[in-house]
Amino acid sequence: MPINHRYIEDFIGRVQNSLPGGLGGAEEFRESVRDNIKEALAGLLAKMDLVTREEFEVQAELLDRAYTRLEKLESLLSESGHTLPESNDS
Repeated sequence: MPINHRYIEDFIGRVQNSLPGGLGGAEEFRESVRDNIKEALAGLLAKMDLVTREEFEVQAELLDRAYTRLEKLESLLSESGHTLPESNDS
């Protein structure tokens, strides 16, 4: 999943706004904190196995169709007199 940099920038902005200003060297400190947070968040998000909402919804729809087809196949089997062994999966 591509990283949405807008969320990272928003988070970093909130952190920066919470830091004290007006102190000697404070601006350099704020920029350093900003860069470190941005790098850490980007690394963390890159390691996560995330998908977009759209990708999730597509997969959910495919799974729903698969379950529907499975139910139809089970119904056809039971109508023909065959049965499937009970599964331990829940």
